[in-house]
Amino acid sequence: MDNTFVAKQFDTLAKLMEIYDDNPFKIRSYSQAYAVLRKVERPFFDMDKQDLEAIPGIGSTIAEKIIEIVTTGKMDVLDKYLQKTPPGIMDMLNIRGFGPKKVKQIWKELEIESIGELLYACNENRIATLKGFGIKTQEELIKNLTLFESSKDKFLFSNAEKAANQLMNLLHKTFPDHLFGIIGEISLQMPVVKGIEILTDLPSETRNFTFEECFQKDDQWFYQDMPLNFRQTSTEKFVYNLFRGSLSAEFSEALHIPDIFYHHEKDIFEALEYPYLHPARRDNVMFLQKNIEIYPVLQRDMIYGTIHHHTTYSDGIHTLVEMQKKASEIGYLYMIITDHSKSAFYANGLTEERVEQQWREIDDINSKGQGTYLFKGIESDILNNGDLDYPDDFIKKFDCVIASVHSNLKMDIDKATMRLVKAIENPHTKILGHPTGRLLLSRSGYPLKMEYIIDACAANGVAIELNANPRRLDIDYTFLDYMAKKEVWLSVNPDAHSKDAIEHVQFGIKVIQKTNFNPDMVINTWNLEKIKHWLQV
Repeated sequence: MDNTFVAKQFDTLAKLMEIYDDNPFKIRSYSQAYAVLRKVERPFFDMDKQDLEAIPGIGSTIAEKIIEIVTTGKMDVLDKYLQKTPPGIMDMLNIRGFGPKKVKQIWKELEIESIGELLYACNENRIATLKGFGIKTQEELIKNLTLFESSKDKFLFSNAEKAANQLMNLLHKTFPDHLFGIIGEISLQMPVVKGIEILTDLPSETRNFTFEECFQKDDQWFYQDMPLNFRQTSTEKFVYNLFRGSLSAEFSEALHIPDIFYHHEKDIFEALEYPYLHPARRDNVMFLQKNIEIYPVLQRDMIYGTIHHHTTYSDGIHTLVEMQKKASEIGYLYMIITDHSKSAFYANGLTEERVEQQWREIDDINSKGQGTYLFKGIESDILNNGDLDYPDDFIKKFDCVIASVHSNLKMDIDKATMRLVKAIENPHTKILGHPTGRLLLSRSGYPLKMEYIIDACAANGVAIELNANPRRLDIDYTFLDYMAKKEVWLSVNPDAHSKDAIEHVQFGIKVIQKTNFNPDMVINTWNLEKIKHWLQV
């Protein structure tokens, strides 16, 4: 039960209460609680009531309900709504852009209670005729319903990897005389996976163990509600099958691996006369080409600074001082603060006056000469016409401008591409933020001519962000080879809205590890003097 689960309970409660026309003040309270709690990284089960009430915007009542969820796994008030709500209605509430009012209208006017019924009604144009809908809304709904269906039973890598590692620890402690290894999509560090795959020499007939959150249903194992598949092997063939299980199908077909006993995976690479490849790189046959330069795998200790952070000045939950203290504890030499710009009213974007207030506080922190050095940045909204927020004579005063799209996301490919290119060509833009705007398993992002975008960044000396939030991981790793070819800098950014979220950088690193991207082209690997010089150019 992680923080996302706990926060989601309040979101669900607020939406159900809205469907049932309940108290608007309570609805607003629970909705606001969700907005705050989803940014908290410190595990709620490590916090007492006093710790919870110290979170900005969380009062005694919400704190008590968090404790109720953590200790019992549920919230009584939410259960009462769930008991009288069809499961299909709950599915509809998870469709992006399909709020409680529209769900209620569909349910009450058309008596639709499932995703299948809803999609069928869309295909018959029955949704378009409803008041407040129309053809465009129906088309968007069909697209989001299709994404929902295709994303079912898939999981974010960050959650799956954490669960798989916890399970591995349990297995090793319970069966110390047997071998276990993670294979499949988690081994390849794919952004989204279908479940957990474990290779083992533990005979199937002895796998009758019962761990917390590990169970069988209809001959299928599950761990933390994720499908769990065991692959059986002999002890002698464990290394061989561990290697085979860590390859993509295309990669496996390109190799002819002798089916013999191996002590270590490195022995296999020596037998094939290839340099050792990190498991995450074993789905790209490019690495099998002879005489190519293979760059070192990016590691956490290569990162000197952290970029893209939000504080209480906009929609973060920790102060400048708290964020700087955390960065100092981690060991970062520098940190670029990039709160939201003024057009981001939904995220408490900063007016010019509040920007200058923040600058004064940053100057005061830096003047003490202690800990991580802070740069004055901004995440500027890319406006609908491609302009950046703030007039030129003001925006040029920032040390670093990350240009990102946050609104008007329903663009065709030409509109989206030209909007971003105009922002890239703005002389004040240093980094293009989360280029497609995607949210994994939730929003596919706007279409882009990505090679055209990368070319524009190359021509204008603009870096591209790999947003390391595990729900984004945007830019997609499949474009990094082209970025490398065009010698475009990459910035691996946590997009942190809390001090603990600074650690999200680890998920971006794992994405980069899949590719042959030169760590020297990742700007976070530059020391303080080099990043200062780059920002001043």
